[in-house]
Amino acid sequence: MDKFEKACRASERLGETNDCTVKAISIAGRVPYNVAYDACKAEGRRYRRGMYPTQWKRAILRVGCAYIEVAKNPLQRNGSRYTVKTIGQKYPQGYYIVKVRGHALAMVNGQVLDWTEGRKHRVQEVIKVIVPKGSRS
Repeated sequence: MDKFEKACRASERLGETNDCTVKAISIAGRVPYNVAYDACKAEGRRYRRGMYPTQWKRAILRVGCAYIEVAKNPLQRNGSRYTVKTIGQKYPQGYYIVKVRGHALAMVNGQVLDWTEGRKHRVQEVIKVIVPKGSRS
């Protein structure tokens, strides 16, 4: 079972919706869904509600990771915006959270792990999630 499906199952058990950031933090931070869920709740996320970027960035820190904001509204060489379908070409290695309008998703080694995979949602921000060496794989 892939990481996104596992996060979806954990979400369903809790009756959750609007928890894309929880799933993205779980996958990119390499922590179980419930750890990401608790971190997001501690940063102000309410049941079945989304989060502001400032909240979920603090939740990344709370699960023991660091992050680097690598790009805002990244552009391709031809001047067009990257989409969920094309962003993996720009960042083929590493663990990322990608923000599109009203949604956040995880990308691992260039592969989008989300229902938006292959879609043309325009990327607004790319955040690299860094796990301290030796803490988890």
